[in-house]
Amino acid sequence: MKEYKVKEVADLLGKHEETIKRWIRSGKFPNAYRNSDKEGWRVIESDLLKLNKVFQLVRLNR
Repeated sequence: MKEYKVKEVADLLGKHEETIKRWIRSGKFPNAYRNSDKEGWRVIESDLLKLNKVFQLVRLNR
């Protein structure tokens, strides 16, 4: 599975990097991990796909 940096996720979703980090800390990306402070967070593609399904459902219901 592909891994994304916080900046890449922010660009894909049109959100600020700090928002993505907040989502990681709150558990919205349960498989996100950090090897070291220098490398930063990595978000797994499957977490993004699950989040995308939730966003699509929210948009369809509006």
